[in-house]
Amino acid sequence: MKESNTPSRTTYTLQYFTLRSVSSPEDQEANRKRYSGVARADRLFGLGCDENVRAYLGLDEEGKKRKSTLVNLAIRETIESRRDLFPMLNSGLVIVARSVAVDDNGKTAKLSNASIINGAQTMGVLEDYFKENDGDTDYPSVNFELIVTEDEELIGDVSIARNFQNRVTDLSIYGRMGRFNALEEAMQKKDASIQLRKSETDFGEAYLDTEKLIQVVTALTPKEVRLPSVERNRKTAETIYRVYAYRHRSR
Repeated sequence: MKESNTPSRTTYTLQYFTLRSVSSPEDQEANRKRYSGVARADRLFGLGCDENVRAYLGLDEEGKKRKSTLVNLAIRETIESRRDLFPMLNSGLVIVARSVAVDDNGKTAKLSNASIINGAQTMGVLEDYFKENDGDTDYPSVNFELIVTEDEELIGDVSIARNFQNRVTDLSIYGRMGRFNALEEAMQKKDASIQLRKSETDFGEAYLDTEKLIQVVTALTPKEVRLPSVERNRKTAETIYRVYAYRHRSR
């Protein structure tokens, strides 16, 4: 709940399940605090993302809903079908505040000038889902890290650093899911030495370029075989004759 709407000084009372101090000696020396906690999703809905480097990608510049990204779709799928595993499958939020007053007995933390600085997509998808399904009150638990500091420059640095991460490529994701195993096994019946590249960290001449292989297979597949891109998209020369196999490697 928000207790003040004054822009210069706002407080937010966060009700949590667990909250533990994880401050390092360096944190203590610099007079800042860090906590690790778990809260019910709806207890976090009132937090803003004003100081996050990236806003919720589910909304356009005018605040209207846009087509969901793959990340947002994955978060929503977890809510819909694996809700009990949400805190295991989702890394949660990073929250910054200028000060905190913790009440262990009441399990509340009163945050001053708080903002989510990492996890806007998680929060945005959760809020959208429960607005659309207002009869559903089975809110999942959400992990959060709370950083308490008045160092404005540090807050900016942390916001950038926490959002500047290497994206895991589709190749690594699908490789981990075993999507290429059957293809590799079929090829190994002709040449046992063949190894498909299944991760972005698979380097060297020992590995066959899986993405290029899929491009070739796609281009050579007879048009009578229904491939996903033809089924999902409007039938054009590009989809029917597999032109996208040449033009769009990632697809």
